[in-house]
Amino acid sequence: YRDGNSLNLCPENLIAYKRYKQVQQEKKYHKQQLIAATASMYEYPYQNLSMVDIEGEIWKPFPELPDYYVVSNKGRVKSLERECSARDGGVRINEARILKQRVQVSINPITKEESYHLSVNTNVDYHKQEFTISRLVSEEFIATIDTKNSNLIVRHKDNNSFTNTPENLCRSDKGDLQNYLRRA
Repeated sequence: YRDGNSLNLCPENLIAYKRYKQVQQEKKYHKQQLIAATASMYEYPYQNLSMVDIEGEIWKPFPELPDYYVVSNKGRVKSLERECSARDGGVRINEARILKQRVQVSINPITKEESYHLSVNTNVDYHKQEFTISRLVSEEFIATIDTKNSNLIVRHKDNNSFTNTPENLCRSDKGDLQNYLRRA
């Protein structure tokens, strides 16, 4: 407010506030441009948190939460813009953004080596869920996964679990994986 009085709502008094909002939008735009300009420095697509699409990137709705999230063929997950209920009873807007992925480490029971996979946490109306990226990409870009079949797994062809593209993913059951690991 130009005169410092928030009760004075005449247009002349709101000019400073409008300019403040415009500057905030410009800062956000420039931040996105900086992230996009540095995108080539990332080794893997999941590290790129820019809202600018990677070349050849295709987005499809999330299997369980299609109105809230989308997953790309490069293994990135985007939260869509939406209204959320705030804890104080009000409504707030969650802006669209690329979600940061988490690297999880587990010990392979056969080879006794560490294995890694990427996962993402979602939150819809204070209900949190965790999804593995390889399973999401496989389900959206290859074929639907039978979730009742606990023997079915998604495997990386090049054994690099940070490359979650449809070309690098294949499905097998636990028996096939054990045979593959024994041969390796």
